Amino acid sequence: MLNDIKVALFLASRTTKRGKVTFIVTTIIMAFSVINMLFAPSLFDGIDYKIELQTIEMSKGHVVIESNDKDNLLLTDVNILKKKIRAFPEVGGISAQYITGGNFKYKDESEDYGIKFVNPDDEKTVTKIHKCMVEGDFLSKTDTDEIIIGVEISGTHNPQSESYSLKGVKVGDKINIKFGNGIEKEYRVKGIFKTGWEGTDYSAFLTNKELENVFDMKNEASQIIIKLNQENIEKKFIRKLMITGIGEDIYSSRSRLLFDMGATFVMVKAIIGLVAFIVAMTTLFVVIYINAVNKKKLIAIIKAVGINRKIILLSFVFQSLFYALSGIVVGLFIMYLVIIPYFISYPLELPFGAVNLLMTPQLVVTYMAIFLVFAVIAGAVPAYQVVRENIIDAMR
Repeated sequence: MLNDIKVALFLASRTTKRGKVTFIVTTIIMAFSVINMLFAPSLFDGIDYKIELQTIEMSKGHVVIESNDKDNLLLTDVNILKKKIRAFPEVGGISAQYITGGNFKYKDESEDYGIKFVNPDDEKTVTKIHKCMVEGDFLSKTDTDEIIIGVEISGTHNPQSESYSLKGVKVGDKINIKFGNGIEKEYRVKGIFKTGWEGTDYSAFLTNKELENVFDMKNEASQIIIKLNQENIEKKFIRKLMITGIGEDIYSSRSRLLFDMGATFVMVKAIIGLVAFIVAMTTLFVVIYINAVNKKKLIAIIKAVGINRKIILLSFVFQSLFYALSGIVVGLFIMYLVIIPYFISYPLELPFGAVNLLMTPQLVVTYMAIFLVFAVIAGAVPAYQVVRENIIDAMR
């Protein structure tokens, strides 16, 4: 068996060396097939990762706790609940938020936006909004009559859409807010932030001090968001919370936001990958078939001197693998040294932030393994059609 493999490798290498132009052209086609099958999945994975990161860092942390009482959508005894949660070593930060809405008025402009009442010191331990201030400062715990707003509200600092903004609010300006309970109040804009996450940039933040003043509420919240010290431990952490008897609606922030999108990406990646595989397989099929047909007489002579047709068939499979492996090497070289560095320097700007390619080792190994299987099939099928032909017919 080992000798048969050696003979097959020898025949394949000789054929490849004699057809240098064919080898170079086929390798280039295979390289672009590799790039094609890796680029789109890497881009989708990069988008998926960016959305996940923005959700965690700019909005909801890793884990969210909401009330499971249909009659009362607010969490009560929030301070006791926060104390219990902080006792877990996995917790890196925790923030209670009361979420409502209001009508904002600035000069002749008027729009409705979301408002979050928070403890600024707690909010800094979970989200990174305080690091995204493009003008002014973040809130402090004792602030009253001051507000911070996103760029989509202010209409400054290059918002994604100026149409639904207040068109020109700057730090120090006064805006009037009418809350759902009918109270109207004027606030000085202390800061403007830009996170790149549209849902957050369309919101405003006030302190818990203002929550007491406006709604006469204390120790209540719409949700508690939690940042964990490690990634991908949400399920384990949520189970621990439930065991302790915290009977609220507890979920991972990424699970509810990304489920449908992730499923769509998987489908799109599969379709694009399949098309790339078919193109590569068709190319190899044609190259091997033409090569085999052109060498029908040579194959007949080799068979006539006693070389088993399985060895000849194996030589064409090896030839197909040579082309595929060469394409993989060149394709990965271009991806790692050209395309990925380009996207690092010039990321794709999307509404939710700058996106880079995310090409994981698992993605590369999986796709390249499938690619090699397709290469074996593409080499074996046409070669078998020629090799099985009768010696006398092949000599004609």
